[in-house]
Amino acid sequence: MSIKVNVSDQEDSSGGDYVVLPAGRYNCVITEVEPKDSKSDDNYGKPMLYFYFTVQDGKFADRVIGCNACCWDGALYTIIGILKAIGEYENCKGANGLDIPDSPEFYLGRPITVRRGINQKKKKANPNDDPDSWIEVRGFAAVDGAVAGSTGGSGRSEVSLLP
Repeated sequence: MSIKVNVSDQEDSSGGDYVVLPAGRYNCVITEVEPKDSKSDDNYGKPMLYFYFTVQDGKFADRVIGCNACCWDGALYTIIGILKAIGEYENCKGANGLDIPDSPEFYLGRPITVRRGINQKKKKANPNDDPDSWIEVRGFAAVDGAVAGSTGGSGRSEVSLLP
């Protein structure tokens, strides 16, 4: 037995074409930042920021890459990488440590290059997994041709997708 239905052209063209973002460098803009708390046993309740980066060009334009940035001592690699890539690290670094902005507006619209690569620890721990599962955000850099952190006073980059 089967169910007979009429299929629209739009429905017919949907699905089956999702491609995991491969390892590589992606010119992005920070389009959303979500404050969170860690749920891990060892760091429960500690502050984190979840970043959404929207790819600006190439085959994967408009795709979104996401990653957590831990904001506690001993786990600052991601947030420091982001702050350096957007040209704000030195402005946030003081005599008493790092003052990490937790307001999403501080980050929104900033251009950033996101590097995706293979997490060798994941690969070694799970060698039989799908190789795409080993690929994740591995680093950040300033976008070529853009002055990282330059916002013209508006708080947003001129290459922003945001209004």
